[in-house]
Parts: sequence; C-alpha cells; structure tokens
Amino acid sequence: MQKSKSKHTQVKAVSIAKPKVSRRFNDVDQILNAACNCFTRYGVARTRLADVAMETGISRPLLYQFFANRQALMDAVINRRIEQHLEQQTGKMPKNASFVESVVEGSIIAIELARQDRILTDLIEHSSVKHLPELLLNPTQPAHHTVLKLWRPIFEKARKLGELRSDLKDDDVMEWLLSVNYMFGLRNDLTPSRQRELLTIFVAPALGSSAKLPLPARRKP
Repeated sequence: MQKSKSKHTQVKAVSIAKPKVSRRFNDVDQILNAACNCFTRYGVARTRLADVAMETGISRPLLYQFFANRQALMDAVINRRIEQHLEQQTGKMPKNASFVESVVEGSIIAIELARQDRILTDLIEHSSVKHLPELLLNPTQPAHHTVLKLWRPIFEKARKLGELRSDLKDDDVMEWLLSVNYMFGLRNDLTPSRQRELLTIFVAPALGSSAKLPLPARRKP
C-alpha cells in the first residue's frame, strides 16, 4: 500500500538579497582633488571636464550638477588653493610683530606662496582677465572671507594697541590689502626686498593710527 503524500510540500527557503541602496554622489572634495590631478597632468588649458569626470569616476552630466562650466570648476579650485595657502601662511607669520610688520611680512609670504603654486598660477593665467579680480578681490566672494579669517585677529589686536586706525573697517582694510597683493603678484620683476620696501613706505601712513584722515563719503549703491 502506497504511503499518502503529505499535503504540505516543504519549500526550501531561498535568501533574497536586499537591493543595494544607491547613495547619491556628493563629494565635492573628490572632484576638486581629481581636477588638481588633471591640471598637474595635462595643464589647465588642456584639461577638459570630461577628464575631470573620468578621474573622479563619475559621469560628465553628474559633474555638471556640481559645476555648471569649466570656469566654475576653476574658481572652486582657486578658492581651495587659497584656503590651503592660508594654513601655510598662518604658520609662517612673524610672532609678536607690530601691525605694520605683520602686514608687510604677511603680504610677502602670501605672494610667494601663490607664485610657487604651479596649479594656482596656471589657473590664474587661464582665467578671464575681467573675472579674476572680482573672484579674488570682491568682498562678497569666498576668497575675501577666507583670508579675513587670518587677518581679523591681527586687526583687532592692532586696534587695541593703537596701531591701526579705529575708523577703518576690517572688510575695507582686507579689500585694500588684497588689491595691493594682487597687483604685486602680477609683477614678476618685484623682488621680496622691493615689495617690503614699498609696503613699508605706504602701509604705515595708510593704515597706521597716526594717520587718521577723513574718509571719503561712500557712494550709494
């Protein structure tokens, strides 16, 4: 007599792998690192956004979601290099120096760091002549605020010691100082000693507390 089959058929359990959750790429630092690698390898003029996307490991359309065009990517790298220079400059600034000495030596340090940075100089050379001053000198741009992080404590200390005119605002001093450094940085014929001489001659009278001159009326925006 045949044994009756069980009404319930045993089914072997199969483990179903959970679908991987795709996380959206959101690593700007990785893009900027890749851009610096490409700029070093090919030079700024020959680097394409496609090269940066490939170096990053993402698609070009995805790269465009972070940077609308090539100049926007270049601007981001310039700002990042400035941040890196600021860290180096902070460690090189003279200790227990007067305000004028800090401005003079700090300016020379900043100019030399920029000149020695091959990527930064290449980026500046291939950026729009009209666009670059606004990027580096305009008080509303990131570069201004980045550099001001270093200089604000120096300005505050100088005011307390009476070495800096109390009628000057930090943003105004910073804009003026960046403009002077920008001008000096474009002149490869200026040696550090000549830069030091010119800065010493003009910085003290312009910013020193003994030279409080009436400020011109601000133009209405």
